[in-house]
Amino acid sequence: MPFHRIESPTQSVADAARQEATGEIWGRAPRWGFRPKVKAFQGPIPTGMRGIEFETEIAPDTGCPPGLALWSGPRVGVVVEGDYARIKVRVTKNTQRS
Repeated sequence: MPFHRIESPTQSVADAARQEATGEIWGRAPRWGFRPKVKAFQGPIPTGMRGIEFETEIAPDTGCPPGLALWSGPRVGVVVEGDYARIKVRVTKNTQRS
């Protein structure tokens, strides 16, 4: 299943380029929590939106809200270092290139 992130203050052009180059996506704790999580939307990136689309072998957390995918850890495939969680991905589309 593909996942995507939409361009925003926390998903900048520089972030998209770094994610594509490193094959990693990082995330901090969401506003509603204290554990770092990688956050994305389920499914392909909508037509006309700027962002990235990616695939990963790491299953999202169970019980995610509809349409969202969250990865928290530490667990197999989710590395937590300090304030960040990270997962390995393969970026399949990047519409944030300048």
